[in-house]
Amino acid sequence: MIRALEREDAHEPFMTVVEERLDAVDHPALAGATATVEAEYESLVGAMVALADEDDDYVQLSAKRLAHYVFDVYTAALLLAEAQADLDGYGPTGEADGRTALVARRFVQNYLEDRDARGIGSGDRFPLEHADAVVRYATVEPDALVETAEAD
Repeated sequence: MIRALEREDAHEPFMTVVEERLDAVDHPALAGATATVEAEYESLVGAMVALADEDDDYVQLSAKRLAHYVFDVYTAALLLAEAQADLDGYGPTGEADGRTALVARRFVQNYLEDRDARGIGSGDRFPLEHADAVVRYATVEPDALVETAEAD
């Protein structure tokens, strides 16, 4: 994922597809979900830009969250475009149908609302700074916890 973004500019076709799908959606029943996906898309782009300035350890820490975030935003944009086509009567039945709109709205609700860019780009280095203590059971001096709490 990271290699594709850094070396192959994979973000460019991704962005084009998402923007095209979102631009095609104008049905009032999809307005709320579309606004959420547009906002999450902007947050995702911001997270990608933020990662470009981070060190390799932090980028690797964020890679899985980024991959899931890309998947969710992309899937939501595709579902919304399909829902728009079905609402317009261009779906498999040839008649207006709101079923896909229900699916798209539910997907957006479950996977994109109130997720705050998945914490990508937040600068949270806790997993990197405390991996030995958490994963390898390294001893942590109690006084260090007080100092850490005061710094937060």
